[in-house]
Amino acid sequence: MLSEEERLEEELRFLKESFDIGVITDQEYENGKQRLESRLEELEKKENAGDGIFKDIPKIITEAAEEEPKVKVKFYSNTAIAEAQEESSKEEKIKPGFLKRKKEEKAPEIKEPLVEEYEEAEKEEDTKYQSSMEEDIFPLDSDDEIEAKKERVVWKKPNQQKKAEDKTKLNKRPLVLAAVFIAAALGIWYFLSSGNTINAEILTNGGNEYKDAAALIACHSSDDCKEQGKIGECINPGKENAKCAFAEDARIKLTVLSSNSCFNCQTGRVLSIIKDFFPNLEISNIDLESANGREAAETLRLDALPAFIFNSSIKEGQNYGKFLEAFEEINGNFVMKNTVSNANYYFKRDEIPGKLDLFVKEGQEASSKAEKNLNEFLGAFEGKVAFNKHDSESALAKELGLNSFPVFLVNNQIKFSGVQPADQIKENFCKMNRLTECSLELSKSLS
Repeated sequence: MLSEEERLEEELRFLKESFDIGVITDQEYENGKQRLESRLEELEKKENAGDGIFKDIPKIITEAAEEEPKVKVKFYSNTAIAEAQEESSKEEKIKPGFLKRKKEEKAPEIKEPLVEEYEEAEKEEDTKYQSSMEEDIFPLDSDDEIEAKKERVVWKKPNQQKKAEDKTKLNKRPLVLAAVFIAAALGIWYFLSSGNTINAEILTNGGNEYKDAAALIACHSSDDCKEQGKIGECINPGKENAKCAFAEDARIKLTVLSSNSCFNCQTGRVLSIIKDFFPNLEISNIDLESANGREAAETLRLDALPAFIFNSSIKEGQNYGKFLEAFEEINGNFVMKNTVSNANYYFKRDEIPGKLDLFVKEGQEASSKAEKNLNEFLGAFEGKVAFNKHDSESALAKELGLNSFPVFLVNNQIKFSGVQPADQIKENFCKMNRLTECSLELSKSLS
C-alpha cells in the first residue's frame, strides 16, 4: 500500500498529465497543485520535527566515548632512579624503602627521560616534575635488585593515579548525560509523532502565568477527511474552526482490462488514485486473452493496456465532473485515456524481437542521462539489439501519445519510462528477449 506521501506525489503527477493533455483547466490545475504541494510540505515538516530531535545524538555519544583522560606518564631507567635517590640522600634523611648509597659518591645529574610516550601534558609540568624527583621515584630495595632488573620503571607524579581516575570518572559524565538526553528525546518524539494534540498549560513568566495550548485543528485539506464509502471535504482548512464534511457516494462499477503478456502493466498506482475520488468502487478484472477481454477490446476500440473502463454509473459519482475530460465515452462506457491511465502495452502493434527504441527530448537533462546509461547496455549486447532513437516531436512519439520523456519501447510493443541504470534496461529488455548476454551483470547505479 502506498504511503500518504507517495500517494500525493502520484496524484500530483496524475494532475500534471491531465493538465498537459488539456483534461483540466489552468485554474483547476493550479488549485489542485497548490493543495497537493501544501499537504506534502506539511508532511515534510512533521518528519523534520521528529528527525531534528535525534540528529545531534550520534555526535554527542561519539565525542563522549572518544574523549580520554590526559595522564602524564614518563619512563626512566633503574640506574637513573638509583642515582637520583643517592643525590636526595645527601641533604635529607632517606625515606623508608629507598635505595641507600655512599654519601661521598657524587650522583650524576638527571637528564631528560629516556622514553616519553605521552606528550599531551603541558611543558610546564615537565620542569616541575624534574625539580622534585626525590618525591616522584618509585622505591627500590637493594643494589643487587637494581643490577638484576633491566626493564624500565614507570615514574608518575604523586596522586597522578588518583587524578587519572578522577578524569576517567568525569569523562563518563557525557555518556550519562547523553543517555538521559536520548530518553528525553524519545519522549518528545513520541509526543510529536503521535499526531495527538491536547489542551495543556504552558508555563510562562517564571512560572506565574499559564495559557492554553493551541486547539486541535481538524483538517488542513480534504485529504485529511477520510471515511469509508464517503467523499470528504475540509471546510476552513488549517484554521481553528476547520471541520470535515462527508457526503455519501454512489457505487460505481469499474472494469480493468490487462494482459499477462505485459511485464509493465501494473494497475495498483492508478487504482489507488481513482479510489480516492470514487470510494465505492466495484472492480472486476479481465484478461485480454480471454473471450470477454477480446470482445471488450474490439467493442471499445482499445489499442493499449491496461485499460480502465467505467459504466454509466460513474455519472452519479460526486467527483465525476472533476475528471470528465479524462475519459472518452464509447458505446455508453467511459474509458480512461491512455495518456491519463499510463497505458504501456500497445498490443495491436506488431511484435519485433530484439528491437529497442528510445524517445528523448532535446535539451532535457533526464534524456541525456538515459542515453549515457543506455550506452553500457548497447555495448554489452553489441550486434544483438536493433536500436533507434527518436525525438519528442517524431511521428512515432505522436502516434504513441507520449507526453513525458525519456521513454523506452521494447520489441515495438511495451514501453517503460524514466532514467534507468544499465542493469534495469537489460532486465526489461530480457523479459521479452532471451539472449545469452542477459546473464551479464551491468551497472545498477545511474551514471
